[in-house]
Amino acid sequence: MVSGTKGSMFELENVLPFTALRSELIVLSLCLLASLIHTAVSIPLLHNWRVSRPLALGMLGFYIVFSVIYALIAAGVIFQTQWT
Repeated sequence: MVSGTKGSMFELENVLPFTALRSELIVLSLCLLASLIHTAVSIPLLHNWRVSRPLALGMLGFYIVFSVIYALIAAGVIFQTQWT
């Protein structure tokens, strides 16, 4: 899943000009990688393959905060200049 996302991001960057989307792609990639690493490593090792209610709420909260930040960057409300 990670390699597919990374590969498609690089392929799209070669085809289309991403002058306005570069900051969003950075945020999207970092949050996706953090979420996948947490799910793949933390849940099996630290939580014994069980997702408790606080952990589920934390994961849902992470997703909501990420979605709001991503939408604000895409709308140009925050981080109006490109990072790269």
